[in-house]
Amino acid sequence: MTKITTVIHLEQKGFLLDRVNKMNKIALKINVKPIQVNFGEVFQKEVELVSKNDFGFIISKVWESFVNVEIEYSPIRIDGWVFVAKVDNDGHSKSIFRRVPGTVDIEIPEHFNEIDYKLCEHCNTKRERKGIAIIYNEITKEFKQVGYSCLKHFMGHSINKVFSFYEKLAECDSDDSIFHLPPITPIPNYDVKEMVPFIVQMIRSRGFVSVSKSSDTGQIATKDMVLEDFHRIINGKRPIHLNVDEFKKNYESTLDYSKKILNFLDKYMDENELTEEYWNVSKIIVKDGFFTIKQTGYIVSLVAWAIREMDNPTEKKEKVISAYVGNIGSKYQTSVKICHVSSNFDMYGKLKYFVIAEDLKGNHIVFSSSKPIFNVGEIVKVEGTVKNHKIYREEKQTILIRVKPLKK
Repeated sequence: MTKITTVIHLEQKGFLLDRVNKMNKIALKINVKPIQVNFGEVFQKEVELVSKNDFGFIISKVWESFVNVEIEYSPIRIDGWVFVAKVDNDGHSKSIFRRVPGTVDIEIPEHFNEIDYKLCEHCNTKRERKGIAIIYNEITKEFKQVGYSCLKHFMGHSINKVFSFYEKLAECDSDDSIFHLPPITPIPNYDVKEMVPFIVQMIRSRGFVSVSKSSDTGQIATKDMVLEDFHRIINGKRPIHLNVDEFKKNYESTLDYSKKILNFLDKYMDENELTEEYWNVSKIIVKDGFFTIKQTGYIVSLVAWAIREMDNPTEKKEKVISAYVGNIGSKYQTSVKICHVSSNFDMYGKLKYFVIAEDLKGNHIVFSSSKPIFNVGEIVKVEGTVKNHKIYREEKQTILIRVKPLKK
């Protein structure tokens, strides 16, 4: 058993597992013990620090997350035989001798340094060959030279593919580049305290436009305006959506209000049981005090929600408590009122229509459609299969799939 210990970027974990799974499929076909991967401690390392720029914004520390990795693999063993080396014939009477990683403890006899490439001791025939493989029997201590085509028949897979399987593992010991992992660009983590005043001023001056409202009206979503201006600021350019002079003028009062927003969010998260994914991610952002560019939508929507809750505390209305309907995996029919319809492209490039509806008891029902057949405000009877029950922003939702309208 050969063991490799190394360190990879946390974002490369999925890539590594994908490569290992593909290689283990080959291992399964040739009856080789699969590669074992064990992940250890995750740690962060500071790689960059950017100071204030011309517009007075602070870009916080840039960190990378890494994880310790331990990989274990065994030499190729088939019916007691171990594949220990391949010797390529370059056509000029020179041997290109290459050891199989993980077999250094097996001493290969010297006479294999001068090989008759035409001979295969498995089929006992002589002919021109590109090369031969050297195999070793752990029980009888016998060595044999086997032609590539015979070894492929014997192992069920191309010798070059199998050898590459082990060479890639061996590379880890020398340069820590497991399976040629792709390079990772450092992921900057930005300070929530520095970003919230920026978002507050954007919302105050231009209002808040959600992503769904942007899809319906064609207005630019607040998240996109914040992202665009933030990227410009990071690159030393003047923002185009935010009035910099107004921001600097109101900075102190905006900063005080931003502190109140963060205190409000922190208290709300401590006092309420929040289990849905949106709030789980939001809680990590607020409690840790940092966020990535991809998480900008979370912090923008959080600030907009907090402003509404803080500025209009008396406007809270009693709402109907939504309940789950139907049984997961079973068909369900009900009449619903269409409350919201938005469209977007799925991962395959097909246009999908996302529908939020309520049944006549106020229960929230969510589904999608490939056709624009549902209109806001109409009441329609639908049938679908219950895929899931989940909580979204403190409301219970029933998720339906394969939904179709029924004739009245």
